[in-house]
Amino acid sequence: MLSRTSKASSEIQESTGLKDEITSFAKSAGNYASARAELLAIEGHEAADAIKKKMACLVIAGLALLFGYPILLVTGIHFLGQFFRQQFTGPLAGWTGAALLIGCLHLIVGIFFLTKSRKCPGTPLFELTRSEWKKDQQWLSKKTTSGN
Repeated sequence: MLSRTSKASSEIQESTGLKDEITSFAKSAGNYASARAELLAIEGHEAADAIKKKMACLVIAGLALLFGYPILLVTGIHFLGQFFRQQFTGPLAGWTGAALLIGCLHLIVGIFFLTKSRKCPGTPLFELTRSEWKKDQQWLSKKTTSGN
C-alpha cells in the first residue's frame, strides 16, 4: 500500500513539474511576442510620423510648384526670347529658341533627379526590429548548435 501512494505522489509531482514548465514557457513566449509587438508598434509610429511629415512637405511643395512654376516658366521664356531676338537671327531667334533651350534644361534636370530617386534611402525603416530579429536568429542558431 505504501508503494502505491509513493508512486502516485511521484507521478503527481512529475505532472505538476511539467505543467509548471509549460506555463513558464507560455509566459516567456507571450512576453517575447509582446515585446516584439511593442517594438514594432513604436517603430511603426516613428515611420508613420516621418512619412506624414514628408507627405505634408510634398503636398505643400506640389501646390506651390503647381501654381508658381508655370508662371515663372512663361515669364522666363518671354524674357529669354526677347534676348534671343536681339542677339540672333534665324528660326531659333525669339521664344522658339528660348522654349527649346529651357525644355532641354528641364529634361536634363528631370533625368538627374529620376536617377537620384531610384537610389536606396539613407536610413532604412524598422532598423531596430531587423537588428533584434538578427540577434534572435543568431541566439537560436547558437542554442540549436549547443543543444545538439
